[in-house]
Amino acid sequence: MYLFSVAKANQNKMMNDETAGLRGQKWISLTNTLDELCEWGWIEKKRSDEAANVTVYQLLEKGRKVALALKELQGGKNELLKLDSFHGINSLV
Repeated sequence: MYLFSVAKANQNKMMNDETAGLRGQKWISLTNTLDELCEWGWIEKKRSDEAANVTVYQLLEKGRKVALALKELQGGKNELLKLDSFHGINSLV
């Protein structure tokens, strides 16, 4: 959902942006999740055009569709959002 709200983000931006909700998250576990989302075709990982040796992540169309579906769930106060797996989604949607 964070990548839905920003055009693209690098590690520093994700870890230091309070709206991302990742402050307590360890980068290693987050990067594993990001790599998995890349494998699923939800996000893209690429070199930054703006800075050397920086990797940026951005949402792909498939990921945008997932984010929109989550927004719809949140708008309907869906019971699924009570699951631990969705913890923090409400604040990002």
